[in-house]
Amino acid sequence: MSHTPGPWYAVNDDEQQVIDITPCLPDGDGELEKTIATVWGNRPSLKATVEGDARLIAAAPDLLGKLRRCLSLLEDLLPEPEVRKTEEPEAHALIAEIYQAIAQATGGEV
Repeated sequence: MSHTPGPWYAVNDDEQQVIDITPCLPDGDGELEKTIATVWGNRPSLKATVEGDARLIAAAPDLLGKLRRCLSLLEDLLPEPEVRKTEEPEAHALIAEIYQAIAQATGGEV
């Protein structure tokens, strides 16, 4: 998997009514070196939704890393997969869902 490493920041551009997601804070002139994504919200009624979307996107690298750590911890703490299926079905299902979520975020790489 290849993506721009985190952390990512949500930088508000009030003039254009957008929020840019970037791995670097703006330089002294307010310019961004790189933009990963832009969240548009050109209506005041969308402001809260746009800000929430931008925060979620900016948190993606950190969330992915923590999800991988949770997966590792769960697998270390719980019995082997064969036992988990019968004795810990909820944990087994959760681990499978975590694998799916990571694969979705990474294009298949866990």
